[in-house]
Amino acid sequence: MKEMFYQRASAVLYNYLVNIDVEGIFLLPANICPIVPMVFIKANVKFEFLDVNIEDACIDINEVIELSKNTEYAGVLYVYAYGIEKNLTLEFTKLKNSNMNFIIIEDKCLCVPTFMKNNYSDLEIFSTGYSKVIDIGFGGYGLVLNNEISENYNDVFEISDLHVLESGYKEALKRKIKYIYSDSNWLDSRKPDISFQEYKEKVLSLVNKIIEEKTNKNTMYKNGISNKLINVEYAGIWRYNIISSKKEMLISSIFSKGYFASGHYSNVSGLFGTNKYPNTEKIESCIINLFNDKYIDEDQIQGIISIINEVEDEENEKHCYFNRN
Repeated sequence: MKEMFYQRASAVLYNYLVNIDVEGIFLLPANICPIVPMVFIKANVKFEFLDVNIEDACIDINEVIELSKNTEYAGVLYVYAYGIEKNLTLEFTKLKNSNMNFIIIEDKCLCVPTFMKNNYSDLEIFSTGYSKVIDIGFGGYGLVLNNEISENYNDVFEISDLHVLESGYKEALKRKIKYIYSDSNWLDSRKPDISFQEYKEKVLSLVNKIIEEKTNKNTMYKNGISNKLINVEYAGIWRYNIISSKKEMLISSIFSKGYFASGHYSNVSGLFGTNKYPNTEKIESCIINLFNDKYIDEDQIQGIISIINEVEDEENEKHCYFNRN
């Protein structure tokens, strides 16, 4: 096993892709963070989107297994949506048995960081940047099966270029139009100021404390929010997720009182002019992520709970239910 360590997890992905010289198409979930397809474009790697499953918001692994038999496809980026914890040993073994050269990258940026590499995927990526489970403000690392992969640091990074990229694709998502990519120095591939061992020790020292804090805050949401709303167990401890047909109204009400919530993740396929994906769109239309990190306290959580219950009580209409098996 080899570790790759950068300022940002996106730099881990980019440098891995350019290291392995990909020939073929990568499969990505349609609900992925928009910055990820930008990394593939920057690395000159082709990609296609697939729809996700309703039950876990992750890419349809059975469809991936079927497509892997076609040599046109080079690999999959499997995102553990909302930090869901899953054991995919069987499925990934099937993938490798179907096509031993098929590349499996696991995006675990919303999961609890670990430092033990499994033996069935080629790369596992974790993040400790802003709004991740362990948030220390920087840091992304990859656990690589191939020891010959090298780290290529680059000090050429412009924060203004990153801001232009982010504002551009956010506006395109809002307007539901195709995004025209223009390359720049937006990717932060700088070498971190601390060693990987120091970083690892810092992260591990925080894990138990943060898991406990997030679990306690999730319990507050669970006990306080009206049972007319469904809690979907996507997020584990990353966020507390609820589903409501009043998504936009609820988020607007929460913000109007000075609190925060998010509606991640959007169907990003439209940014690249590709097909519609019904499951991704259905989840996007209903899901609300309630914060449980160090930026929110118990009084704020109680305020958010009151807003949610008031809005739902006033509307008293049927909510957005998923047909989950």
